[in-house]
Amino acid sequence: MQADIKPNVSVDCVVFGFDLSNLIVLLIDRNFTTDGFTYADLKLPGDLILPKEDLEDSARRILFEQTGLRNIFLKQFMSFGSPDRLR
Repeated sequence: MQADIKPNVSVDCVVFGFDLSNLIVLLIDRNFTTDGFTYADLKLPGDLILPKEDLEDSARRILFEQTGLRNIFLKQFMSFGSPDRLR
């Protein structure tokens, strides 16, 4: 790999809730247009990791920026590293 190439690494957070009878997963609205495609759907809170950021700091930042949540319990369950993970 060339030294000037930086791979895009992202974090997606799954926030579970419970309302006494149902398990709930937090999703956020995604509304934007890029390359002629318009996206208007729901997604897990997630974004790219900043160059000098570790996974936990990134997850905390992303959750706050996209949901306003602070100081919640975080647990890393799985990392996906396969080059074709987005297909």
